[in-house]
Amino acid sequence: EETADNLMTRIVLYELSSGQRHYLTTDRANSMSPQWSRDGKFIYFLSDRSFTSLVGSPWGPRQPEPYFDAKFKVYHIPLRKGERSPFRPSDELYKEDEKESDKKEEAGEAVSVVIDLDGIQQRLAEVPVAAGNYRNLSASEKTLYLTEQETGLGAKTHLKGIKIGNEEVEVQTIVRDIRSYALSGDGKKLLVRLGRGMAVVDAAAGQKPTTISTSGLTV
Repeated sequence: EETADNLMTRIVLYELSSGQRHYLTTDRANSMSPQWSRDGKFIYFLSDRSFTSLVGSPWGPRQPEPYFDAKFKVYHIPLRKGERSPFRPSDELYKEDEKESDKKEEAGEAVSVVIDLDGIQQRLAEVPVAAGNYRNLSASEKTLYLTEQETGLGAKTHLKGIKIGNEEVEVQTIVRDIRSYALSGDGKKLLVRLGRGMAVVDAAAGQKPTTISTSGLTV
């Protein structure tokens, strides 16, 4: 991530061999929390491109200003031209051999990352879920994880998940009322901070975490 001259945050691809910067997103909106897909074909990120005000009108005795809520949406950019989004509905163009290649990638074979820089900003597409107060995006092979904060006084933060695929795409609650989380390297477990404690849960929806004992740990 890099802060532009207008103080907007944008996502940058840094080419190690040449030291050149290539801007993945525009400086007209904040974009953050970039995550590589496990197959090396996409970059997922959050961006505040949704403008819905909880204040319906600026008129009245106290002249309230607009209050924008649920500003963030989830986006993805294919790194290669013509790459099919995993959220695109199935059709006659989706061949079985493409599914087989996906299975090879999930089996742990080496992933080759190819990036077509020409027109890369224009290939941006939404992940088809509603906007929210999202933060802290992570990605496993089959799921996107993020936090969503409620609106209002005493707002709580919940851990959510979005299954990567083109069937029943929705934001599901994994653990309610958390402080923060971390995804394990293999994408199968989640470390969750709950109040003053921590818990390890499966990376799946509807978890009821049990706080783990830290009495034997020293720092």
